Amino acid sequence: KLKQKCPPLFYCAGDISISELRVAGYAGSREIDSDDEDFTRKTVMKTCAYKLGVVSGGAKGVDSISAQTALDEGMPLIEYIAGGLTAMLKKKDIRGNVIKGKRLILSEVNPDVGFSVGSAMSRNKYIYAQSEAAVIIKSDLGNGGTWTGAAENIKHGWTKLFCRDKDYPGNVELIR
Repeated sequence: KLKQKCPPLFYCAGDISISELRVAGYAGSREIDSDDEDFTRKTVMKTCAYKLGVVSGGAKGVDSISAQTALDEGMPLIEYIAGGLTAMLKKKDIRGNVIKGKRLILSEVNPDVGFSVGSAMSRNKYIYAQSEAAVIIKSDLGNGGTWTGAAENIKHGWTKLFCRDKDYPGNVELIR
């Protein structure tokens, strides 16, 4: 799907065969309220009921809630992270799910390099390209990773896009 936009390699941790499974992408703000959290959990649970795993960006907020819900539901998780793979694997729960074959973590940046905004913006396209469909929970209007990734997906048509129908300015514009 990505053609020339795909890097020549990814660093990864986990069972690479997870990348062949059907997954739905989840994206949204790092800053969410309890209603957004509840909506994310319920939506991921519905996704998992259809035997789809989750692919996200590994960030706090929507990404981490969708990831944990998929794992709680016994479904596979793919995360395209924006740096810090080595540091991430030092966390016992993350490392445990990788070892158990439940979590696949990929990054286009060296595992010892930390997070960068540029890498975060770049990784969004991998989430969309990997997805059967993608779900936007909460988006700012005109800026931020969720907005940029969704707009890029609309432009290139990598996957179907579903957006929560709530009066967040970014959501309203993405639906329009």
